[in-house]
Amino acid sequence: MNISTEIRYATLDELYLDHKNPRLGRSYVDAELAQEEVLDLMRNWVLDELAGSYLQNGFWQHEALLVVEEELKENKRLIVVDGNRRLAALIYLRRAINGNPSSKKWKLLIENGTAPAELFDRVPYIQVPTREALEAFQGFQHIASIKNWSSLEKKPVHRQTHR
Repeated sequence: MNISTEIRYATLDELYLDHKNPRLGRSYVDAELAQEEVLDLMRNWVLDELAGSYLQNGFWQHEALLVVEEELKENKRLIVVDGNRRLAALIYLRRAINGNPSSKKWKLLIENGTAPAELFDRVPYIQVPTREALEAFQGFQHIASIKNWSSLEKKPVHRQTHR
């Protein structure tokens, strides 16, 4: 299956964290968590380092998020299948800039930098047709990525389909 390489842009509010992200842990994958719950689970994922880079360099196109369009609560949404840490870092950074830092760490981070123009209005992404189209890529990424995964999280979650 060919995956488009066309880079598109969305506002931060148009992109959604993946509530099925295996990094959240197996007990959460099928829990249908709300965005705030997913974000809270990601709180300690070293997001401030990414945010610091965004303050200095912006969000580079070659780091585009990989998204699928899925029906979520009767609306089509752009769900980030790869790049949830990057998206979460942007969310926390914008909150801090808007006067609502989640911790002292985020308050200090924004004191030392200014967000580049359009950082939250032009987030690069590549849309893929299905989650399955990314399985091989994510399998490699999750073994070789910067953030360590536990052994259970590295195993793919296979869902039963009812016929």
